[in-house]
Amino acid sequence: MAVKKVSFLKGATGLIKGLFITGKYMVSKPFTVLYPFEKREISERWRGPLYLKGMMYEYEPEEGKETIAPCKGACPANVDPRLQNRLVVEGKPEDAYLVVRDRNILPGVLGRICNHPCETKCRRGGYDQPIAIRNLHRYIQEKFFENPVKLEKFEERYKEKIAVVGSGPAGLAAAYSLAKKGYRVKVFDRHPYPGGMLMIGVPKYRLPREEILKEIELLEKQGIEFQTNIEIGKDINLNDLAKEYDAVIIAVGLQKSRSLNIPGIGLPGVNFAIPFLKQANIEEKADIGKEVVVVGGGNVAVDVARTALRVGAKVVKMVCLEKREEMPAFSWEIEEAIEEGVRLYPGWGPKRVVGENKVEGLEVIQCLSVFDDEGRFNPTFDENNVKVIKGDTVIFAIGQYGDMSFADGSDVEIDDRGRLVIDPETWQTTVKNIFACGEIITGPSTAISSMGTGHEVAEKVHRYLRGQDPRGESIIYKGNDPSPVNPPISIIHEAERLRLELRKRKPMERVKDFAGIEFGYSEEEAKREAGRCLQCDTQACVGCAFCARACPDFCISVEREESNGERKITRWDYDIEKCSFCGLCVDACPTKTLKMSYDEIELAEEVRPKTYSKSEMLRKVRY
Repeated sequence: MAVKKVSFLKGATGLIKGLFITGKYMVSKPFTVLYPFEKREISERWRGPLYLKGMMYEYEPEEGKETIAPCKGACPANVDPRLQNRLVVEGKPEDAYLVVRDRNILPGVLGRICNHPCETKCRRGGYDQPIAIRNLHRYIQEKFFENPVKLEKFEERYKEKIAVVGSGPAGLAAAYSLAKKGYRVKVFDRHPYPGGMLMIGVPKYRLPREEILKEIELLEKQGIEFQTNIEIGKDINLNDLAKEYDAVIIAVGLQKSRSLNIPGIGLPGVNFAIPFLKQANIEEKADIGKEVVVVGGGNVAVDVARTALRVGAKVVKMVCLEKREEMPAFSWEIEEAIEEGVRLYPGWGPKRVVGENKVEGLEVIQCLSVFDDEGRFNPTFDENNVKVIKGDTVIFAIGQYGDMSFADGSDVEIDDRGRLVIDPETWQTTVKNIFACGEIITGPSTAISSMGTGHEVAEKVHRYLRGQDPRGESIIYKGNDPSPVNPPISIIHEAERLRLELRKRKPMERVKDFAGIEFGYSEEEAKREAGRCLQCDTQACVGCAFCARACPDFCISVEREESNGERKITRWDYDIEKCSFCGLCVDACPTKTLKMSYDEIELAEEVRPKTYSKSEMLRKVRY
């Protein structure tokens, strides 16, 4: 009896609930229910239909977006090659020069000698060959000085005065940055001319002297004062300079050549890189014999070897500890030296200079390894493998170090190893208002890296003079993009995809003098090379067609034309019917403008088959 009662109550309760729900829907607005509801099943390969965020000249990235393209992030001075290349294509090389000059203050100089780390990271290199960014620096400088634009003088905003000791790349960059900020800047140099090691150490065939002076004169016209033939530490005490000026920047570089403590080092006929290059660059001659042995495997050693050929040597031999593939000199410099007749002896170390009253050769010993297991410089040799390399002159080019005579009689401290004592975070010396930058604090480096330190120290000095902490954040943004893997050039059949190299004089012709060995781009050549730039990270399609090349189903078509300096994408089609949604096109897009629309499933289900046109590809989507 109790069970029947419980069942009745449950039935009544259910009936009442049902009537309540029915009553609720009777007073509600009517709606339709699709029943039974089934979820769509999506293939695991689905990645959504494609769309473009924008196209060059029809869309630009939002203002203030902080993106560092690989080329800019790899440059120690943060030059933006993308804007340079775009302006060259538009026929505005003079504007491009001023853009580049803001970070690389000597575009024409670096356009001839820069080690171009930007090109190493250039994404174009992963598709065929990197953009010739350095060569385009040279082009925009040559075009600028054909009809120089008169630049306005720097506006003086602050009362403080700043002295820069040294007029090499680091000192000039520091002077430029501070003058641009509004300070009065004076640059001192002990030589008769500004330019530092650019004038003394870089051979004329690589860097004509008039090109250096033209760009330095431009800085002078903008208000930076230069005083040459003044040696700090001798003509002016550094303490007195620090009292006269509100801040002093030491940027003297490394101006002394290292030697070795081996027998025969004092024989007549032994020379060193810096004094040899200085004499050769100024006089275009030097006191050497006909058979020269150069010791060293770096860039300076290559400069010494090639210069020796130009000042009268008949035979030049380069001896270095490193194996051929380990030589620290830039590969293109080594190749050019070999073309000119320099003979390489890699994997050998100097043991003694052979001779009685003059140099007769160099005794060398085979080097088994240059570094130990922990990566430290610690050469090991095979004592049983020794030979003599004949020669009447030996020139050592095994490194440079700083000349610290500028600190004589001052309160600036030099440590036991002959190095300038500085705070590694502020770059201040032991005298509060004396800072340092360039190779004097970094050791051997490149011109563009030294410029980067010049811009950096300028910001630290500015903070110091404005009563702020000189530490602060670095003003140099560093990219972390991996270097692209260059494909074999043999697989690339389209000539327009390949890099346009500069034409060179024939090797046996160029070794006869100090004239330049390369010829710059014509306007047509420069536009063609700059037009290869992919404008990475701009989020605007440049019509490179790498997406079409990457598509295994041939469902993308891209056509581009160039008119009035603008790259117009005339056609961009995407056939969704053929697409397998593999996403290879998105992975191949260097500008990061091609995307997958993950939530627009209906486009594939309801409108297939369909070919998306250029306008449809630019539709606004949720992603």
